[in-house]
Amino acid sequence: MSSTSANPLRSTFLDSLPNTEREHIFSLTGELSVLLSVWSKKYPTLMRTLRVPQVSLTLAVSAPFLTARELLPTACLFMWLFAVDDLCDEAPPGEQAASDAPLWARLEQAVSVFGAPDPASPGEDPLRQAMRDIREGLAQFPLFASLRVPLESSLRDFLRGTRHETAWSLLYRQAPQGPLPSLEDYLEKGACYTSGTLPIYLGVLTSINEAAILPRLPHFMGLGHEAAISIRLANDLRSYEREVAEGKLNSLVLFQRELMAQHGMDAPRALERARAEVKTHLLDAMERCIQSGSGEAAAGSRATQAIVNAAAFACEFYIHHDFHHPVARQLTPLAST
Repeated sequence: MSSTSANPLRSTFLDSLPNTEREHIFSLTGELSVLLSVWSKKYPTLMRTLRVPQVSLTLAVSAPFLTARELLPTACLFMWLFAVDDLCDEAPPGEQAASDAPLWARLEQAVSVFGAPDPASPGEDPLRQAMRDIREGLAQFPLFASLRVPLESSLRDFLRGTRHETAWSLLYRQAPQGPLPSLEDYLEKGACYTSGTLPIYLGVLTSINEAAILPRLPHFMGLGHEAAISIRLANDLRSYEREVAEGKLNSLVLFQRELMAQHGMDAPRALERARAEVKTHLLDAMERCIQSGSGEAAAGSRATQAIVNAAAFACEFYIHHDFHHPVARQLTPLAST
């Protein structure tokens, strides 16, 4: 497989790599897709296997120095985060989900497995059961003992941010011209967490399993924060029309409303300006991430290379594709085997 006109995938990032590196990434994507597909099929009510190729490719690009089996626990976590997003789209806050417990309680109970795993019980919630698998997979790496608490915290931040965004979108649907969060709140209380970048990055760091990561963890999480902002803004640019049609809040909506209110712009002109502003914010966050990590990545720091690769690939991917687009199903033919 290659990123060429013969393939639906368009990626300047991948095309810029030497052929041997690019082919290694696609080979790793195929290996990981097979393993991840098998695991995802254990949870047919939760996991949408059409996402397996894209999840696998994203992780293979981010950490091509790891094996498929080393990446598998984080790939499962990636799928779990997508499953949460799907459940939140289908069940507004407070609505009864498939089990007897409300959705948010189910999610919190699932994440609690990271802190105090108790024995599995018959009829266990698939969300909790899948998280148990993920914890067991990550626990095979010695660094997990030190990164377990940050991982659990990042998952709770993800849930908190998702809950904020779900509530904001509900308000937006009910009163499109009513009060909305500030852009700062949108980015720092929602967007920087809801992309899932931070728990995924911590999963990769766990698998890299280098003791030198621990004393520099605050630095790496700072890189992860900038990457998370840039990836989310790239997503917002790509998915604006779809999300507005679905009644979801998007950073472009916040910029557009601000420009209309403060500068008297009409809606089309304000939207055009909003796109430019979001691109500027995205590029600024990307620049901070790359500049902070470029020296280390060049020196061979795998922890830094992973997050710089992830941000560069994901932001460029969103120029051409959406994670929900059918192209994601065609990225590797091995995914369906």
